[in-house]
Amino acid sequence: MYLEIPGTFYNRFMFPLTFRSSGDRDEMAAYLESQQISSSKPYEEVIEGAAKHYGYEGDCPMAEKLLGKTLVIPSHYKLKKRDVRHIAECVNAGWAKIMNRYRKS
Repeated sequence: MYLEIPGTFYNRFMFPLTFRSSGDRDEMAAYLESQQISSSKPYEEVIEGAAKHYGYEGDCPMAEKLLGKTLVIPSHYKLKKRDVRHIAECVNAGWAKIMNRYRKS
C-alpha cells in the first residue's frame, strides 16, 4: 500500500475515459445512466472558462477536441467491490454496443 506524503493532495476521484467522438461519449453516458451509474463531462466548460479567465485564444485545438470526447466515471475509495464490478461490466457492455454500431456501418 502506498501512503500519501502529509500535506499533499491527489485527485483520485476522477477516472476519465476518452472516446472516438462526443457522440460515442454521450451514448456511453446515456447507457451508464440507464444502468444507474452516474458519469460526468467536466471538461465541456474548460475551454470557455480558460478563454474568459486566462485569455485562452483557441491555440490548442487538439486539446479542445480531446476534452470534448472525455467522460468521467465513478472512482472513489467508498465504492464497494460489487459497485466497481458493476461499473466495469457496464462500461464494457456499453463499449461493446458502441463497437457493434461501428462494425455494422
